[in-house]
Amino acid sequence: MNNPRKTFLNFRNNLLMIYKNEPRLFKVMFVRFFMDYLAAFVFLAKLDTANFTAVLKARWQFWQMRPSMKKARILNMELTKQQSVPEVYPHSLVWQSYVHGLKKFADWR
Repeated sequence: MNNPRKTFLNFRNNLLMIYKNEPRLFKVMFVRFFMDYLAAFVFLAKLDTANFTAVLKARWQFWQMRPSMKKARILNMELTKQQSVPEVYPHSLVWQSYVHGLKKFADWR
C-alpha cells in the first residue's frame, strides 16, 4: 500500500491479464475504464499525486503494450472451452465493498 511502483504494476498487469484472457472484453474494459479513473481521482483527492500518476502511467503503458499482446489474446480465445467460469464472482468486489459496505466475502452471497 502507498507504493507508486506497486500501484503502477498492479494496474498495468491487471489490464494486460484482462486483455489477454477475458472473453467479454468490451464489457469488462468499459467498467474498468471508469473504475481506474475513479481510483486515480481518489488518490488525487487524498493528495497522493504519486499514486495518481502511477494509475495514469499504467493505463498509458497498457495501451502501448496492447498490440504486442494481440497474438496471445487470439490464441487464448481460440483455446477457450467455456465463456464463463462458475467459480468467478459475477459482481464487482469494489462495488460490494465500498457501496454496500460488505467486508467479508461470505456476506456477499
